Amino acid sequence: MRKLDNLIAILGFLGAMKNYSYIDRLSVALDEISVYEVLKDAIRTYLSLCSDKKEVELGEEKILCPQIDTEKLEAEVNEIILHVKGKSGGEIVKITRELALQAYATIPDIESKFKIKITKEEKQEGESNE
Repeated sequence: MRKLDNLIAILGFLGAMKNYSYIDRLSVALDEISVYEVLKDAIRTYLSLCSDKKEVELGEEKILCPQIDTEKLEAEVNEIILHVKGKSGGEIVKITRELALQAYATIPDIESKFKIKITKEEKQEGESNE
């Protein structure tokens, strides 16, 4: 299986936002449908957070949204689904746990490169806009 940069970026981004549920669900997926559902849910959450923004607030910080190539993302999802199709639960969980570990491994990198402290001016501006 080739590198799944877009999927790993999305899962790592969600993990950096302290939303580990998608990675956790992926790591225990035992069938093709479960894998598909968790990937669909993670992508939907990413799109709802980042489709019209470049960054998302996270407490006193902002985190930059990863730039995703949607065509490659679709190809990556299809590749994973084909890769797990017809395999036993044990074989699938080996694949999904490897993906989950890759996503977890990207979280510190995302946090160090893409998290930005919100300045006092930005915080005041956000409060005045409410």
